[in-house]
Amino acid sequence: MRAILRGLCPNCGGDISDERLELGLPCERCLPKIDEELLESTNFHERLLKVEEALRKTGTLKEFKELAKLERDTKKFIEFFKKVTGYRPWSAQVAWAKRVLMGKSFVALAPTGVGKTLFGIVMSLYLSSKGLKSYIILPTTLLVKQVSERLEYLSRRLRHHKPTIIVYHSSLSTKERELLLERISKGEFDLLVTTSNFLARHFEKMSELKFSFIFVDDVDSVLKSSKNIDRILALLGFNQEILSKALELIAIKRKIAYYLSTQKEVPRDVEESYERISGEVESTLKKIRHGCLVVSTATGRPRGLRVKLFRELLRFDVGSTSEFLRNIIDSYKLVNEKSRETELVRLVKRLGPGGLIFVPLGTSEEYLNHLVEILEANGVKAAYVYGKERKGIELFQKEEVDVLIGIAMYYGLLVRGLDLPHIVKYAIFLGVPHFRFTAELKEVSPSRLIQIAFSIREALSQDEKERLDSLVVKLRRMIGLLDQAKLQLLIEALKEGRKLEGFLGRLQTMIMELQRILREVMSRREVIDVIENKTMTVIREINGRKYFLIPDTMTYLQASGRTSRMYAGGLSRGLSVVLASDEGLLKKLIKQSSLYSEDIEWR
Repeated sequence: MRAILRGLCPNCGGDISDERLELGLPCERCLPKIDEELLESTNFHERLLKVEEALRKTGTLKEFKELAKLERDTKKFIEFFKKVTGYRPWSAQVAWAKRVLMGKSFVALAPTGVGKTLFGIVMSLYLSSKGLKSYIILPTTLLVKQVSERLEYLSRRLRHHKPTIIVYHSSLSTKERELLLERISKGEFDLLVTTSNFLARHFEKMSELKFSFIFVDDVDSVLKSSKNIDRILALLGFNQEILSKALELIAIKRKIAYYLSTQKEVPRDVEESYERISGEVESTLKKIRHGCLVVSTATGRPRGLRVKLFRELLRFDVGSTSEFLRNIIDSYKLVNEKSRETELVRLVKRLGPGGLIFVPLGTSEEYLNHLVEILEANGVKAAYVYGKERKGIELFQKEEVDVLIGIAMYYGLLVRGLDLPHIVKYAIFLGVPHFRFTAELKEVSPSRLIQIAFSIREALSQDEKERLDSLVVKLRRMIGLLDQAKLQLLIEALKEGRKLEGFLGRLQTMIMELQRILREVMSRREVIDVIENKTMTVIREINGRKYFLIPDTMTYLQASGRTSRMYAGGLSRGLSVVLASDEGLLKKLIKQSSLYSEDIEWR
């Protein structure tokens, strides 16, 4: 049985048979006769161009010419990619390239190591070589330096149309920074590479510039400041008028969502405002020629109204969707506290150079130095990274040390800011990466409090559930209205016991009430049992105080991901070893990591 598909002809937008669509052909009205030679062509690119020519001859060529143009442009990009890297791009990179060439902004949904940054670099070079301005924004100075080295290496293979590249970072001398700032303000470059901090500090120097392509590697670091959203959109070509209109539209959509969620009728004046402003936004967008934004996968859920500007103006969401593709041996060994360091030395000596060693959050610099001394006493060259002490990274990069030690922290330099796939072979975790907080809950973030409230519901009476649910629903709605700066202000005030005023003050009072309720119910034995048996939390007594420990699975996945990267022959094989002395916490990590990816098999 054959089917007729309405409105899907790739040329005229009319009805088309499934048979024609499967062959990549337009409908019978556009192309009544099909040449046998055309059907014999097995090469998709070749067939597409032949169909375009046939449509041109019959005088029915319409939208198909855009498809053919995209295919030609994509082929040019693939050839460019092969020229500068020495190999073909992966299918995901080709798909991303097509989106950019169509002018579509998007989130690059892909795990660590599959070539997102390389794609951003090559696409920037490609567009810059054609006289279009590109901008790469990275989270750390270390990554800026690494990308700079890759750009220098790749651009050597360009004989003609070499783009002018400016790389700005804090390690440059004062004179060098001043000269580069002047050149940036004048737009004397084709490709700019900076940290996200540069965008915040020196936006005024570049506010008049317009970019055809902006690649943001690690969007979480950029979105720490909601003003960066306005800055990026301005650099893409959006003026203040359209930003204000879009924000107004977002606010109206929130009102409508509120009425619908409470099953109330949407007032007529709200509906009319929505229709008027959405029409104005659409009309203005058609007149604006703006650039393309590509951001790497966001792992957090950005807050506040402004982040929704991406959806209204660029038609994509920066959310928390993430994918995991790994080629890593996830392994563990149970050891007691006393033998953990001995086992670490044994493993490192057996595995050789190219190792990252992660210690739990809260470990002191003195202990990191102690580990370096133990390893070096056993013939292993080691260095550590802690705070501003980053010399170890340069030594590791030059392969002057065998292993690098750092904190297992999600935004830590070794976890997110290191891109040395040719050096890193394995990762060792000295203990399960985890969060911990006391039963007083003072240091727990509002989002974590809500997670705890959700996890203990089973142990409460019906009345207690309803009271807790009511409070949590209100809190989630109010917290969702905060941008990152206000959320941070709230968290700091809660920690310091400082009273806030207005909206934040009301929110602070509600959070303190949630803390009080949780403290009360978590003192009960039946609630403790639910936490231990049915959640990802373990309870331990440390130095006479009760602590709740939760495995930091996202940090584990991100940190272990440093050992496996995409290269010309596939996804390189990495090794991760967790030396755990807390079996309960290890079991929680194993269980939770398996929820993120079915491919993870612990051994």
